[in-house]
Order: sequence, then structure tokens, then C-alpha cells
Amino acid sequence: MLIDYISANEGGIQFFGGEPTKDWDMIGFGKTPAECQAIIMENGLSEDGVFASSSMDFASEYGFAENDDANTMWYEAIKNCTQDNWKSISVGI
Repeated sequence: MLIDYISANEGGIQFFGGEPTKDWDMIGFGKTPAECQAIIMENGLSEDGVFASSSMDFASEYGFAENDDANTMWYEAIKNCTQDNWKSISVGI
């Protein structure tokens, strides 16, 4: 299932996919850039882009030390992926 949506929670990133008109299905949770990278590589990203919860910008309220830490983890995971090892390269947050 492609990743459509991410949110910060408990010091990690939750990954969701599915139909936006229904409840999102959680397809993964990572607490390190490497764990997040593995989830991205296994599932791929939506070709329409990945939407992010406001929790990504207010990550200190969701278990991270600083507000920027969730986005830093997300970008580190993306940076370590290559076109050859993930299903879609569209990143729209």
C-alpha cells in the first residue's frame, strides 16, 4: 500500500495509506531514519504526494525533543532512498 499521509507520534513517524474518504490504514511506524527508510522502500510513496499532519511541525508535543525533529527524521529517511529502491519518488509535503 502506498504511503499517502504521515504524522508524528510518540517520538516516531506513523505512515498511513488507503482511501482518504475512509479511515486511513496505518502501514508502519518508525522511530529512526533507518526504520522510516525501510517503510518507504517497502511501500512506496503516493504519486500524488505525501500529506503531513501538523504534528510533524509541532513534534515536541508528540514525543520529540524539538519541533524540527520529526521533519528532520522524515527528510533523512527520504535522502537515504534512491529511485531504484522505492516505488515512487513523489514527495509532496
